[in-house]
Amino acid sequence: MRRLARFGPALIAGVACVAAPSGPAGTAPSAAVLQLSQSAASPGTVIHLQGAGFRVAEYVEIRVTDSAGGQASIGRVVADGRGDMQADVAPGQTVNNGVSLINANGTVSERTASALINVTGGSDGEPMTGQPQWTMRTSGGATCEPCLLVHGQAP
Repeated sequence: MRRLARFGPALIAGVACVAAPSGPAGTAPSAAVLQLSQSAASPGTVIHLQGAGFRVAEYVEIRVTDSAGGQASIGRVVADGRGDMQADVAPGQTVNNGVSLINANGTVSERTASALINVTGGSDGEPMTGQPQWTMRTSGGATCEPCLLVHGQAP
């Protein structure tokens, strides 16, 4: 028993050395991530976006860069109490075919996450007046800014 008493502090110190470092509870990661429900879509196909690593309650801007280099803002959502966001987006009939980049950008934290999606079946044409190339609706309790502006409330 006496022999173990001498090694006790060394064992405790050894455990402390190999324990993983941890920050304060509730601290958001330093990088944002974005996942898509699928890797390919055609016009009208709903793609579920899930993001994490944003600041709590910050606006997250959703943007798309298409295969021709054209950029469009789809809309903004508000990150939840964990810094997570969710949205459903869909390409419109006039999107350019090919690989597009979907970006989620935190407006306060400036954290950015991106994911690629292959768009097929689009017309590669110019959108008619008032016809969006992409549309967005929110899910999971997130709030869509255009819904607030147009309707004064979340859907």
